[in-house]
Amino acid sequence: MRAILHNVRERPVRVRRRITLIASLALTGIIMVIWLFTFSLQGRTPPTGTTIAETQPGPLGSIGQAVRGVVDDLKGLRFTGFSN
Repeated sequence: MRAILHNVRERPVRVRRRITLIASLALTGIIMVIWLFTFSLQGRTPPTGTTIAETQPGPLGSIGQAVRGVVDDLKGLRFTGFSN
């Protein structure tokens, strides 16, 4: 591991940044795959009288809700941030 880090440190800044970007995207992708895989292992059975959609959002639904929340927050900042 030290040899790999030493080799990367000797490269130009442009190459180090590219390696850093690729490594971070790969790590993020691995975490995302594991996260999505755990949803299939949960065996989500809804309580009596409800559906899965009412009890737990799926992985993509969770991401969608988070993105919608950020967009709504940014819209609120855009309109209220510049008013005097």
